[in-house]
Order: sequence, then C-alpha cells, then structure tokens
Amino acid sequence: MNPKVFLKVTQLLSLTGKRISMKTKKVVIVISLVEEAMEEANEEIEREIFQELSKDLPEIPWCKKVEKVEVIEE
Repeated sequence: MNPKVFLKVTQLLSLTGKRISMKTKKVVIVISLVEEAMEEANEEIEREIFQELSKDLPEIPWCKKVEKVEVIEE
C-alpha cells in the first residue's frame, strides 16, 4: 500500500472511530517435497519452511517442484 494512502486511512479511522473493512489478497502455494522429506517429521518440515519464508529473499527448503499457485481475495 502506498504510504500516503495508509496515512490517510489511518487518519480517517482515528477521526471517525469506525473501522473500514479492506479486502486482502493471499496466495496458496502447493509444492511437492523431495523424497528425503519422508524421513522427517511433518512439524519439523513446516517449521523450517515457515522460518525460511519469513526471511528476505526466501528459498523453500525441501521443495522439489512448485505444483500450483493460486491468489485468493478475502
């Protein structure tokens, strides 16, 4: 979001006391994992992927192939 727009929305919220519902977009990515992933606990793989995706310029550990990318609006 443009910083100027964010500031105006923030000011509007503070002046009116009302919340403005804003749509957001999210992405769902389905990937297949490397064969070695079968030897690891799912929770460990989830933790590693989440940690890596939380960094700047992330890579997806255990990723063999991206299967699907879908953008959804809420």
